[in-house]
Amino acid sequence: AERLRVERAEIEAIRDGLVTAPDDPAPQLRAARWLLDHGRDEEGLRWTRKILSARPSHAETHRLLADYFAKRGDVGLTNYHRLQAGSG
Repeated sequence: AERLRVERAEIEAIRDGLVTAPDDPAPQLRAARWLLDHGRDEEGLRWTRKILSARPSHAETHRLLADYFAKRGDVGLTNYHRLQAGSG
């Protein structure tokens, strides 16, 4: 029950950040990370695309994607996002 309370509070904080600062990449990245960590890959990747469409060199998003693709064994995309993270 405690874990669920913590997750609910985290989701509410993410939602509040998205509502109060819709153009800020920080809550968008937080949402993407949470979704990817909880097996909601399609939705999480949609948030990363949104961030990168507005800020193509957003290093934190590229680092998240590098980690995501590394866990899936996609060396090409892992290296691409690592390089992009280093240049942003």
